Amino acid sequence: MNPLRRPVGPALSLVAAAALLVARAPTAQADATLAGLYLSAPIVPNTTVLYPAEGAAYPASLAGEQALAGAAAVTFDTLLAACPTLTPTGGGTYDIDVTTASPSLARLQLNYDSVARCAYEHYTAKPYWIPALVDHVDICAASLGAGWRLPTEADVLALSADDLSALAGAYDPSAPTFSSLGGMYFALKMYVRGAAADGAGHFPIKVANLNPGASVPIDELRDGSGVVMDATSPSFTRHNEGGVVLRCVSGSL
Repeated sequence: MNPLRRPVGPALSLVAAAALLVARAPTAQADATLAGLYLSAPIVPNTTVLYPAEGAAYPASLAGEQALAGAAAVTFDTLLAACPTLTPTGGGTYDIDVTTASPSLARLQLNYDSVARCAYEHYTAKPYWIPALVDHVDICAASLGAGWRLPTEADVLALSADDLSALAGAYDPSAPTFSSLGGMYFALKMYVRGAAADGAGHFPIKVANLNPGASVPIDELRDGSGVVMDATSPSFTRHNEGGVVLRCVSGSL
């Protein structure tokens, strides 16, 4: 087993685990570890690929959906490896450090923020997935490999208050090391598979809010205007600007 992917003991905080994985393993997909559950960094879509295929142009077959998701998906590994070699808009370099063994929280946040900026500037990538793709296509396994999957409602509800506090501390959009892009790309709302099946026996996607003390930890899927949507809604096949990111998990609690 890759030592950077083994379950961590209670003495190693979630933030420390995230720092270890992101800083020391630029090809490790795991962004944080909670006991035996690995939480990935967000996968973002290249919008120049995604947007032309939404709405009336949305694929009519599963094969078409799979092809679209595969062409659009940009992983954190891809960005972490490529961005240090790229030039930001306005010149200079992206402030990314993958060599420090034990980076500070501020250093880790700078990595996240710089990757977000690079994704926006060089990959036209934003966390604006089409909900139907998240629902129909196994983007996690296709992008990260076998064993990775969309989180479930049960996964989220099993997280402790300490887990949620650690995540919030790592992805605090108010931190001085985060720009508006960093806060958007690493938002604490993510897609999950719901626990209750619909009338057709399908488990629809919902939205988990990982902010500590969230009054509604699991909510219905909503569009950018806050309107609830389902598989019959026109917005279901259009990109969603509702501040929800696509993360994946591997293992189990």
